[in-house]
Amino acid sequence: MTTREQAIVALENRLATITVANGYAVEVKKVQRSTRTQLLYENGYPAVAVVDTGDSDIQYKTGGLADIYTVVKLVCYVRGRTAMSSRMNELDLAIKKAIAADPTLAGAVAHATIQGDADKDLSGDDDVASFTRPIRLFYEGSYSGGM
Repeated sequence: MTTREQAIVALENRLATITVANGYAVEVKKVQRSTRTQLLYENGYPAVAVVDTGDSDIQYKTGGLADIYTVVKLVCYVRGRTAMSSRMNELDLAIKKAIAADPTLAGAVAHATIQGDADKDLSGDDDVASFTRPIRLFYEGSYSGGM
């Protein structure tokens, strides 16, 4: 598994800790890797699709190592027309809290940071709305492979 893959898996694992039992106001029912921005999930919401955008900034160092910044997009889904904006805000806050509680994602990255504002879309069908939250992962890797 590449360093990049390890970092993304660590992010997915961190998001899976968003549960009421862990002290959050909302419980994520599903975290799923996706190559597209749409998550089709029948068993419950909120749900989070983790999309590897392929965007990376690499700063080469000596000895075959590089500092790597990778952007991962979280596409977050909530259901229910009443208080939709409130549900979205609760989930966004929970994501921020989860990453702030462990910005190294159990040591998989030097740090993970939330980028910019959430891009909200309230026009979804079937009482489902979404927002997109970019996350920037910083880690060290090898530029001769294993990024």
